[in-house]
Amino acid sequence: MEWKYAWLEQEFDKLDNRIRFIAYALEGYVRCEFKKELMATEILRDEETQREYYPDDPDKVSVHQFWRGIDFRSHDFTEDEINKIVEFLNSNVYYGKDGVVVCIYHDVKGIHLHVQVGHEDKVRLKKIPTNI
Repeated sequence: MEWKYAWLEQEFDKLDNRIRFIAYALEGYVRCEFKKELMATEILRDEETQREYYPDDPDKVSVHQFWRGIDFRSHDFTEDEINKIVEFLNSNVYYGKDGVVVCIYHDVKGIHLHVQVGHEDKVRLKKIPTNI
């Protein structure tokens, strides 16, 4: 895994173990499937940064504020590869709450892959991946 900023590697070590496991699985998938590296771009987000990202929604909270989210650069991947990444995670990992997914591709201060887990310990593998 690569880091946009050096401090992200230290932040990664503090992440919720569930999200670290998912990130490592994703790293292996990306290396095997696409022969590329993941670039982490954001992990911890403080209150001030959260307000900058969502100025019209001051009550909005993010998994990034609680060590349960990580963002990855997406512009190193084709649209097809991005779709496969999202499908790989969301078809293999259950977030723990119906209607919420582990991986989304969205534009919040730049388009990127966002990987998350919830506060409850309900994250589960849906099935054992056989496509890696």
